[in-house]
Amino acid sequence: PRPAALAAPKELSLIFDAALADHRAVAERLQVKLHGLGYRISLKPLPRAQLRARADFELALQSVLVPPVPSLAVALALELGSRHQDLAALLAPLGAIADEKARASAAQALAQKLWPELPLIPLYAQSMGIQSSAQVQNVRLDAQGLPLLDAAFLGQDP
Repeated sequence: PRPAALAAPKELSLIFDAALADHRAVAERLQVKLHGLGYRISLKPLPRAQLRARADFELALQSVLVPPVPSLAVALALELGSRHQDLAALLAPLGAIADEKARASAAQALAQKLWPELPLIPLYAQSMGIQSSAQVQNVRLDAQGLPLLDAAFLGQDP
């Protein structure tokens, strides 16, 4: 069931990256969806540098490249959720786990425990892509789909 609308409309500002068309589309969709619940969202596009530097916002859209290593992903979520002061205390026990699979499992359990406390809402996932010409050879991708160029080279023209 849909939540009841607010009795008195609430006005909020949503900042987003002006350079990203996806951000504008998501911001506009949120504006429409939340309007029916009694929120009046004013959209504020900002240049990326200003968006990253802002600390005084009500709502913000940010693109984040989540690392494929669970403990690093937890660290990033803590940092984005303004819980920087908890990083050492929460991540030190993970770092003490020698077995990689056990550490990943513990990090996932910690993430599930912390999730309700963090002021973050994942809205959508987006993948990266890369194209290269036939002359660029041996381009491999890492676990996130990012190119590994350490072994890439330019081949000879056909």
